[in-house]
Amino acid sequence: MTDILSDVACELGESALWDADRARFYWVDITKNCVLALDWETRRTVALGLPDPVGSVALRAGGGLVAALRHAVAFVDVDAGTVEVVRELETDRPGNRFNDGAVDPGGRFWFGSMDMAESEPSGSFYCLRPDLS
Repeated sequence: MTDILSDVACELGESALWDADRARFYWVDITKNCVLALDWETRRTVALGLPDPVGSVALRAGGGLVAALRHAVAFVDVDAGTVEVVRELETDRPGNRFNDGAVDPGGRFWFGSMDMAESEPSGSFYCLRPDLS
């Protein structure tokens, strides 16, 4: 049997992420430019609009999320409703956007970019360290 956790309709839902400390489930809707958070106890879902498409999110050690937006990495706090861009990349590649990403045990955020039209190999792979280098 399959349970429906949230009836929020996504256009392109990805980046499933469980936060055990907060009993919260996160995911993104890339084309609707938002990150969603489901409270496990109440099953209430909150959506936070972002300024650009978001390919992935990961947990930050200090709380909140790190997100790979279209051409930027940002810190996102769903509860406060804030988005802080910390690094812009690939602004010279208008056909690209950031996609999948994850945090490793050392606290580094690894993420990649892709051609949105998927017509040419123009993506790259990046690592953002905890000191933001």
